[in-house]
Amino acid sequence: MGDWKDQPFEDEYDSYLIKAAGMLRNQCELSEVVDYLFFVESEHMGLGLPNNEAQFRAKLQKVVQAISDDPLIWRDPHPR
Repeated sequence: MGDWKDQPFEDEYDSYLIKAAGMLRNQCELSEVVDYLFFVESEHMGLGLPNNEAQFRAKLQKVVQAISDDPLIWRDPHPR
């Protein structure tokens, strides 16, 4: 993870997804990671609550599940 680190296309959004992946790696519940990403968008970034919170959380659930299911994200990028 992090092959894009320090690349010109790296941005603040990467840090949120990296933290989400780290939370999953540390055995956080999917719902906790969804809550974190919801907080980032609605409060931290100041975008406010979405019009349809349930639908937005369902989309975040899919994002978190995709991160959790991706086998490449869990490999060691620097094997010994």
